[in-house]
Amino acid sequence: MSEFPISVNLYVASSEEIVENLIPFFARLDDDQVQKAIAHFFVKFQQKPGLGAVVYQKLAAYYYQQNQVDLAINLYQYSIQLNPKFELAYYELGNIFAQFQQWEKAINTYNKILEFKPNAGHIDERIAEVYYQQENWEQARFYYQKAVKSQPNLWLSFYKLGEIYFRQQDWLEAIATYQVSIYHKSDFPWSYFRLGECFAGVENWQASAQTYEKAIELLPDFYWGYQALGQIYLKLEAWEKAVNLYQRASRLESDYYCCYKDLAYAYLRLGEWEKALKNYQKAVELKIELSPQDQHWKDLLSQLKDQPIEFSTTIDHPKSIKVFLPFPISSPLFSPDSYFVIKQLQKNDIEFTSNPDQADLIIAENLKILELFSYKYKKHKRYLLYTEEPRFDINFSQQISLNNINIQIMNIYTQDVFINNYTCCIWHKRVDAVNQSLSLLKDTHFNRKKDKKVVTLTTKKQNSSLLRDGNNIDLNGLRCEIALIGYYLGKVDIYGQGWEKGVSLEDSREGDWTIRKLEILQDYHFNLCFENTIAPYYCTEKIWDGIIAGCLPIYYGGEHSTIYEDFPPNSFIDYCQFNSPIELFNYIDQMEWSEYQHRMNLCIDTFNKMAKIMKENQYFIPNRTDCLIKRIIAMFA
Repeated sequence: MSEFPISVNLYVASSEEIVENLIPFFARLDDDQVQKAIAHFFVKFQQKPGLGAVVYQKLAAYYYQQNQVDLAINLYQYSIQLNPKFELAYYELGNIFAQFQQWEKAINTYNKILEFKPNAGHIDERIAEVYYQQENWEQARFYYQKAVKSQPNLWLSFYKLGEIYFRQQDWLEAIATYQVSIYHKSDFPWSYFRLGECFAGVENWQASAQTYEKAIELLPDFYWGYQALGQIYLKLEAWEKAVNLYQRASRLESDYYCCYKDLAYAYLRLGEWEKALKNYQKAVELKIELSPQDQHWKDLLSQLKDQPIEFSTTIDHPKSIKVFLPFPISSPLFSPDSYFVIKQLQKNDIEFTSNPDQADLIIAENLKILELFSYKYKKHKRYLLYTEEPRFDINFSQQISLNNINIQIMNIYTQDVFINNYTCCIWHKRVDAVNQSLSLLKDTHFNRKKDKKVVTLTTKKQNSSLLRDGNNIDLNGLRCEIALIGYYLGKVDIYGQGWEKGVSLEDSREGDWTIRKLEILQDYHFNLCFENTIAPYYCTEKIWDGIIAGCLPIYYGGEHSTIYEDFPPNSFIDYCQFNSPIELFNYIDQMEWSEYQHRMNLCIDTFNKMAKIMKENQYFIPNRTDCLIKRIIAMFA
């Protein structure tokens, strides 16, 4: 062995000392001699393979830094031969293959680690990244999800999951994963930028603005952030704020053409015509294609520079009123079995007919149906839209004009369909709970299968926003967002349809869903039970079902909810009191049993009072019928 005049003492020297001796020795050899030397020492290291594996790994890392990639790969393979469970050697070798886009080799190398370390989340993250680079979104999503289940603090995996969902325009999943990423790493500006875009995707302008502002705070010199936030303030009609943001964007990037046409429009709404025209002209100079509306404003401003522009956002009265229903209406007031309602209507000379020609009034749940009848009968009949479903009709006024014909509206937004927090509840399968008082919560009731865990029973829907006065009054999106964040944090169990595979524990509603729902709730301490929509007295069975099952509701009816007309403060958990889902879950984690018991008993007491009032007032059917009668009579006054 005189060919290699260097000795290695395997029982005295450390791996660092051996590497320090071998590197200058290898430097004096040509490539073939280096390979022979590596093979020579490999035989010697078999006497102490653990030490040899570390030596070869460190040599490999050194030569990789020297851009001797082939030699580094060879050394990693020797290291792995000496120690087939040497994670670091596989990891660094896999990274080399990934860097040089040898995707299959990279994945195979990473998978070797998972054979002896199956719950290594950071390795699943690396495999996911390889698939992500190949734009294989399905496999990337699978491994990122696997990574965070094994290692929940992998913020980058949550961020990349958000990127995948963002590409697929699955806004709710994206919002949840970006927020969990922020929870684990709060100083990464791109999470906030993306989150702002997702909130804009569901038309939650306020949340989008807040998120963009945080992104700008972390990255104040990025012009796109000011442009994006400016667009949100245009949506919110905050013209001066939009102007300030677009000006900052143009200062940071003077040729960033997108901001000029938006800046022009903001000036236009502020009445600063010269500045508006100047920015429209700047946009045209930069070859921006103006929308037809912007081109109209530009042409108008050019013609009227000095002139202000103003913006502008028969039947005979019958003795008795005959009503025709084209289709059944899903309300107890219109049920054929509601003899009390029918009798009350008849007392006021209102009766039903099956012949539309004989009818004085046509009532339907859908505007399209009334529109069809209005084409035929025009102003010779009256028309009333009546619905108790929040999305069957989304008009916010009590009367609209359709083809120059007045349509009267009674829906949950006009405040004359539901008259208190009880009248929207579906009680026919909960009558036992209503007919007997619920018992107050005792100490022994705190122990449940799902200790301190939250459950939600909801269907996931995309893009369900509903704007009223610039505010999103839809709650399904927010409810799903909180549920997903809680799911990724291990705080929430989800039941319902429409969720990604593996997220929902149960998605079927076959059989008697009411009974199954109460069975599920009885295993949990907290129930995330937002309404679908914010509207006065729109209080469905959701909050009451949680109380019946002894499960503390996490509820949200909006900042000015009518729910507090019946519930005392600090009874249910009101999401209005929290700034984020993370804050909510932290609060639940810290809640003492005494507070839980106090809140739950306040809710039970409210339920018992409600049940008594409901029975005494015949479930408010007479009161609601009176509201309907008054509207009908007023139409013929």
